[in-house]
Amino acid sequence: MAGKQGATKRYGRNKVKCAKYYHEGRLLKNKLARFIKNNIGNDWTEDQKNKAISAFKELHFAKHSAHVLAK
Repeated sequence: MAGKQGATKRYGRNKVKCAKYYHEGRLLKNKLARFIKNNIGNDWTEDQKNKAISAFKELHFAKHSAHVLAK
């Protein structure tokens, strides 16, 4: 096992689980829930909330669209 990185070992051991996680879109759902909980103010209007959520989704999609399992 010398020379193997942690991510390589995790992916090799959990290929099916990892692929299912990405195909179900759970990463976005979980990150979006945390984003809404921690970053959106209680006094924000619906328009402000929708713009922030939309911007977050675009950023997430751009960042993760090249992921091997997302295709």
